[in-house]
Order: sequence, then C-alpha cells, then structure tokens
Amino acid sequence: MINYKQNAEYSSTFNGLKKQEKDDLLKDGKIRHLNKKEFLFYHGDSLACFYIVCSGIIQIFRTNSDGDKKTLHILIPKDTICGDEIFDSHTTHQFSAVAVENSTVIEFPKKWLQENTKKYGNIALNLLTSIAHRSQMAEIEAEHKATMSTAQLIACFLQKLCLVYNLNPHGFTLPYSKKRHCIKAWN
Repeated sequence: MINYKQNAEYSSTFNGLKKQEKDDLLKDGKIRHLNKKEFLFYHGDSLACFYIVCSGIIQIFRTNSDGDKKTLHILIPKDTICGDEIFDSHTTHQFSAVAVENSTVIEFPKKWLQENTKKYGNIALNLLTSIAHRSQMAEIEAEHKATMSTAQLIACFLQKLCLVYNLNPHGFTLPYSKKRHCIKAWN
C-alpha cells in the first residue's frame, strides 16, 4: 500500500524541517483520492484548504466567458496548491483544479497553514520561495508570448516539461489531451 503522507514529506514546503516535525505536521492532513476528471475545487468555491499532490496530475485552470479553459499550471507529486491564495485577501478560489488522471492529494485546513507558517519559519520561507518562482515563471511566459512565434512557444513549452519533470527530450507522452490542437513533430 502506498504511504501518501510519506510521499508528501518530500514537498518543498517541508524543506529544512526535521523528520519528526514533518511527521507531526502531516498527521493533520486528510488524504483525498480523485478520479480522472474529478474536481478538487471550482473557481468561486470557498477557500478552505491547502493541498499537496501525492500522486497523479492536477490541472489548474480558469475558464473565460466563452467557456474556453486557460491552463495556468500542471501539478505533479510534491507540488502544492493554494499556498499563495490562503495569504491573499480572497476568500474564494480564483481558479479551478481538476485531476488529469487518478490522483491523490493531502488536504490541510487553511488555519493549519496559517498557524504552522508562524510556528515554523521554514514553511513560510519555502512558500515565499515557491510564490516568487511562480511569479518569475509567469513573467518569463508573458515575455515569451510577446516575442516568440507559435512554433517557438511550443518548443519552449516542451523543453520546459523535459527539464522540470525529467522527461526524455527525444520523446514523451503529454499528461493531458489537447484535442483541438495538433502538434506535428519535426527533426
């Protein structure tokens, strides 16, 4: 049987903490299993929890007024969800989260994260580092969209997937379907 809490202890959220501290923190988490295409939460739902992905893939997205989805992030094991939102002034989710494949997350109440960032400075620093990294990546992505062609954007995206997720640059399967778009590989 898979020990999901043991998988979660390797999240960057817990960098710099001792094993016993991680164990104490993780005991407060609730394991949630999601089937493929099952929503973790919807845009506009009350912001009540912080999550760590333990297995599977979670898509974070927004839907525009025409019903088209804009993917913001694709999250894999050890990634976190809602760490930045909890400290924002919003009381509801500003995006939706859905399982791309069968997935498992550990869910912690909002209050758990708020209390433990005060108690463990490393958690606060780790979350701040994560927020800064996401902000920097969003800035780079905006710059790329303004200066690159579609082919260059796709190549950059695929290269990023290879680096971030340690994928084989000579070929890999994307973790989600883009039925409306066709990508032709070339040498």
